[in-house]
Amino acid sequence: MRPGVPAEPRACPDLAGPLSQFANAEIPPGRFTIGIFAGMQSDLAVRASWAAFYDSVRALYVDLVEAAQRAGSLSLGDARARVDRMLEAMEGLKLRAAFEPEVAAPAARAEALAGLMTILAGRERRPPSAPGRRPVSEDRT
Repeated sequence: MRPGVPAEPRACPDLAGPLSQFANAEIPPGRFTIGIFAGMQSDLAVRASWAAFYDSVRALYVDLVEAAQRAGSLSLGDARARVDRMLEAMEGLKLRAAFEPEVAAPAARAEALAGLMTILAGRERRPPSAPGRRPVSEDRT
């Protein structure tokens, strides 16, 4: 964890100050994270607040994965690494939804959830290509 982040993972830091500029902003659906990312580029307080929030979210997920491992619901392994991969996948999915909105449609949620759970379970899986798009490997030929 970063300095200044609460030890209790369920305690979210106060984001009202630096992130308040985003509270009443007219941000289109699915663009909140992009707005935060843009703000982080020039505002160190926004970056620090978001980092503290993100660390608390990560800690919560790590606690949940470790509890599932202890209960035998998930195989043993590096819970932090699995959570980091899941969060990376979630951020990538949000970014992808900005130009492929169908990946965020209700019909696609089950597939996205299955993919995230596969990551947490520690099993590799290759996601299907979006409808109407060629696999990346075909783009390189």
